[in-house]
Amino acid sequence: MKRKKLPFYENVEITAIGSEGKALGRIDEMVVFVPNVIPGDIVDIQINERKKNYQEGYPTRFVKYSSLRREAACEHFGICGGCKWQMLPYPEQLNFKQKQVYDQLTRIGKLDIPEMPPILASESEYYYRNKLEFTFSAHRWLLKEEMGSITDPQQLNGLGFHIICAILPVNMLLNTASIFTISKIKAVFSEI
Repeated sequence: MKRKKLPFYENVEITAIGSEGKALGRIDEMVVFVPNVIPGDIVDIQINERKKNYQEGYPTRFVKYSSLRREAACEHFGICGGCKWQMLPYPEQLNFKQKQVYDQLTRIGKLDIPEMPPILASESEYYYRNKLEFTFSAHRWLLKEEMGSITDPQQLNGLGFHIICAILPVNMLLNTASIFTISKIKAVFSEI
C-alpha cells in the first residue's frame, strides 16, 4: 500500500519553543513542531508526522535566520543531544521557557495565574546538569567520518545519553562533561 505523501511548506516563521528541543510555528492555525530552529527563523518544512491537533516536521532550508541566533559554544552541539538551545542566548532561553510554562499552566491546565515570578537563571550557562542517564553499547553510532574505517571491535564500545538515539564514543561524551563529572565517570569505568 502506498503511503500518502506528507506536505511541504515554505516560509514558515518559527514563533516559540516547545518541549524536547523542538520549536513551533503555525500553518493555517495548526501547530507544527520543528527541531533545530529557534523563534524568528523562517524555514521551509517537510512534514514527517501528522496528528489531529499538530504536525511534526524538519527544516529543509533556512530562508532567514533569526536575529536571536548565535553560534553554539560546544563543538558537540547537534550530535550529543544534551543541550537543545545553545544557538539561542541564555536570557532568551529563559524568556521563552517562562512563556512556555505560563502557557501550559493557563491554556492546558486552565489555571488562573495573574503573574509568575521569573525563572531563576543558573549561575553558569554551561556544565550545570545535575542528572545524567547513560546507555552502554558494544555497537555505538558511528560518525560520518568513521564509516568504514573502524577495524578494532573495542572502538565500537560507547555510551550515550538516553535523550537521543545515538550512542557516541566514550571520549566524546567525557569531553563535554564538567571536570567534576568526568572524575566520577572515570571512577565508574575503572571499576568495570
